[in-house]
Amino acid sequence: MLQCMLAFHRVETLHFGFRWFDIKRYGIEIPRRTLNAGGLPSVQTDFLAKDDKRRAFQIPLDVRDAGLEANPR
Repeated sequence: MLQCMLAFHRVETLHFGFRWFDIKRYGIEIPRRTLNAGGLPSVQTDFLAKDDKRRAFQIPLDVRDAGLEANPR
């Protein structure tokens, strides 16, 4: 049931950028692919795992300049 709701939500919010919050909330792992000339995925280049540090949002520059340490990436 959850997978069905996530699929509907993905289609509904495809062009709004809200999908990232579902990816973080449910720990969805994402294969990253390179597209060929026809626009189809051809090669899997990377995999964004559940505990990957690239998932963290970076702290804004003005906050980092005030002395807060940046997120590791």
